[in-house]
Amino acid sequence: MPPSTGGLHNVLFFQNASRSITSINRFPWASNNTYGNPLFVDSASGDYRTLPGSAAIDAGDFNYTLGHDSFSNARPIGKAPDLGLHETEKEVPVVTWELPATIAYGTPLSGRELNGTANLPGTFIYQPALGSVLNAGKSQILTANFIPLDTIRYAVVATQFTIDVDPAMPEITWNEPLDIVYGLPLGGSQLNASSGHSTGVYSYDPPLGTVLEVGDDQPLHVTFTPDNENFAPTTKTVTIGVTPAPLTIVADNIQRSPGEENPLWSITYS
Repeated sequence: MPPSTGGLHNVLFFQNASRSITSINRFPWASNNTYGNPLFVDSASGDYRTLPGSAAIDAGDFNYTLGHDSFSNARPIGKAPDLGLHETEKEVPVVTWELPATIAYGTPLSGRELNGTANLPGTFIYQPALGSVLNAGKSQILTANFIPLDTIRYAVVATQFTIDVDPAMPEITWNEPLDIVYGLPLGGSQLNASSGHSTGVYSYDPPLGTVLEVGDDQPLHVTFTPDNENFAPTTKTVTIGVTPAPLTIVADNIQRSPGEENPLWSITYS
């Protein structure tokens, strides 16, 4: 092709080359012509997009390439423009991420939940990040961005999953109370449960002020309802013994004079 008509540049020959490409490129009006399989998607139906592995990919010369392909995609996508009408789109990596199981509040995110894998080298960036502690709640979003090592030919992939975080069960500290004597109402010395995880309301059964009957191993129950929604209501039971109270008898101190009848005698129990 004579120079006056623009020359022969950026041409991919395949199966029909009549002379070596090296010989053609010796002419001053020819450059960057090559030989190889274009690997069209479906040339029979007119689809001249190229598949991965095509000899046309990144084989073009910037000096003889338009800034956009026939689909108005900016060129280049790779290291250099592709030969032909179309710029080969970035391949999308295959990312696999197993649905994470439910965890309890206080459990930091680990590799059990953030366990994405890909079919090529790259880096996963998670949000929230590894080690984060999520509040209790259903269907909380976890996001993973996979960044391929080769970002020229491979696209970044964003994936989302949800995870459920159950409220934690706060630990209640409540030691077995000492036995009490019948008649002593339940008070703060017996109903003194506590929890180091959260503040909240303690509901006792029997309640404060109750006088229990005599007996061993009588159950005392508490339900702790935390103020913090990250913790779930929980219960605990201890037992207490109630011993019989001592009986005190006091007789009235009554006197009589000689010859008088005996007075009525009374006693007091306590």
